[in-house]
Amino acid sequence: MAKWLWQFLLEPRSLWNNIIKSKYGTSSNGWDAKSGTIGSSCNPWKDISYGYQTFHECCSLVVGNGKRVRFWEDSWVNEGVLKNLFPRLFALSTKQLLSISHFVDINSVPVNWDFGFRRNLNDGEFVGYPRACQII
Repeated sequence: MAKWLWQFLLEPRSLWNNIIKSKYGTSSNGWDAKSGTIGSSCNPWKDISYGYQTFHECCSLVVGNGKRVRFWEDSWVNEGVLKNLFPRLFALSTKQLLSISHFVDINSVPVNWDFGFRRNLNDGEFVGYPRACQII
């Protein structure tokens, strides 16, 4: 099943890739399809996409301009997926599904990261903030 997920990433313009994307839609980053939940119980994409989370955790992404890599949900730092490393910070962010480019102001020196928290962090929540900033 992982082979199909890998091929899905490598062949973004192939006919089968376009069919999957048109039937199930794409995720917020625009390059992976949503899980197959539509249709009958005999749904090949549903079976393939079932292992996506495990597959995704084994991959590391190159950030580039930051527009296609999700800040919280993709594995772009060595330590792992940020929403798993910092679940309390993730829960407070209003930018849960957005890409890295929505979190950073590259024109500021030093670089300024904006997590988009709904409110000020309390003492217990603030503990993870410096570590998150160190990791990114």
